[in-house]
Amino acid sequence: MRRELIKIANEIVKIIDELIKVAVDEITFTPEEEKEWYERGFTLEEAIKWKKKGFTPEEAKEWREAGFESPWTAKEWKRFDFTPKEAKKYRDADFKSPQEVMRWQRKGFTFEEAKEWKYYDFDLNEAYEWKEEDFDPEEAYKWKKYDFKPKEAFKLRRKRYTPESAYALKKEVEEIWGL
Repeated sequence: MRRELIKIANEIVKIIDELIKVAVDEITFTPEEEKEWYERGFTLEEAIKWKKKGFTPEEAKEWREAGFESPWTAKEWKRFDFTPKEAKKYRDADFKSPQEVMRWQRKGFTFEEAKEWKYYDFDLNEAYEWKEEDFDPEEAYKWKKYDFKPKEAFKLRRKRYTPESAYALKKEVEEIWGL
C-alpha cells in the first residue's frame, strides 16, 4: 500500500510539473538564470514575463530602470530600435508610442523641435503646417490663439501685423460689415 501511495504521489508531482510548464509557456530557468534575474530584482513571475518577450536579465533591468514596468511596452520600443534611455526621453516628453515618434521624424522634426511643438499643444499635422509657413512653436501658438490659420498668419505677419493687431483689425472689419 505504501509503495502505491508513493507511486501516486510521484504521478501527481509529474502532473503538477507539466501544468506549471504549460502555465509558463515552457519558459524554464537554470539555477544560474534564476539567480541572475533575482540579483537584478525580479521575481520569478516577472522574470518569466520579461524572458518571454526576449529580454535578458540585464536588458530587462535597464528597461525597468528607465521606467518601463511592462515588458510588452518595452518590447514595443525596442522593436523600433530605441534604447531604454532614448525611449524614456521620448516618453518623458509625452510621446505615447514609438510609432508617434517615427511620424514626427518622417515629417522632419528633431526631438527638440517635436517636444517644443507638443509643449504648445500642437499635433503633428498642425505643427507641420505652421512650420511650413516658417513659424516657431511659440509664435504659432500666439497666432493660433486668435484663430488664425498658418497661411493667413504668414500673410499678415509679412505685412507687419502682430497676432494682437491682426485680431483687432479682424474684429473691426467684422463689426463694420456686421459679420
